[in-house]
Amino acid sequence: LMLRHLVANNGYNKRRWLEDYIEFMTAEPARHPDTYAESYHRGFFANLQKGVVADKCGASTHDTPSMGALVTVAPLALALLSEHPLEFVQEVCCTHVRLTHPDDQLLKVVSRYIELIHTLLLSEQSLTDEVVPAESNGSTIVISSTVDQFIQAARVIAGVKLEKYLHKPVNDASVVGSKFSTACYITDSWPSVCYLAAKYYDTPGKALLINTNLGGENAHRGSVLGSLVGLVDGRYDKSLFDQLLHRDAISQEVQVFTNRFC
Repeated sequence: LMLRHLVANNGYNKRRWLEDYIEFMTAEPARHPDTYAESYHRGFFANLQKGVVADKCGASTHDTPSMGALVTVAPLALALLSEHPLEFVQEVCCTHVRLTHPDDQLLKVVSRYIELIHTLLLSEQSLTDEVVPAESNGSTIVISSTVDQFIQAARVIAGVKLEKYLHKPVNDASVVGSKFSTACYITDSWPSVCYLAAKYYDTPGKALLINTNLGGENAHRGSVLGSLVGLVDGRYDKSLFDQLLHRDAISQEVQVFTNRFC
């Protein structure tokens, strides 16, 4: 829906986005036939039903700061970064996310996510060619600057230090599922994405499969994880993509988007 909105409006328009979102979610016959709707949808439309103006309908609950908020951010950020400076893009994306996820801590993650997208988008291959020192358990270790980008991004969540899980072999489930919950909450799901991206950025298909098998909020984690590992050097797992039922339609929509904004 965000891809279509950006192409149709030659960019982002908050009022028209709300109209697109409301129409999409309430269309008859249904254009969104899933039997489950995430809580932010339920909260938004409960407020809309009460007569609240659309741009104030975002509900604030215990799971408002969640990974699902980041799913529409990547295409929006990529479109805007093609023509605007980072700070402007962060402001627009945070305004967009606040429409459905009004939470200040979450918006800090959104800003950091966009900064990470910006860095990876501009770096191309150069990040993987450098190493940086890091401290872990009192000793110095060496990590690639690509990995360091994910380590630093995770630190937007207070107390998170991914390097202690990355410099030695660990079972992924002991990190995502033990140290960090597999639930949607951003305090756990964002570090989980950064951990998986840091460990498997050079094998995008493996990153996505491991994320899926770890369970929990794996769909939204996978969306964000895919955007990050794909940006490291522009690779993706074609064998996985070719198995998608609607791959041709998806390819066409992506092509239209990239022709305009990339």
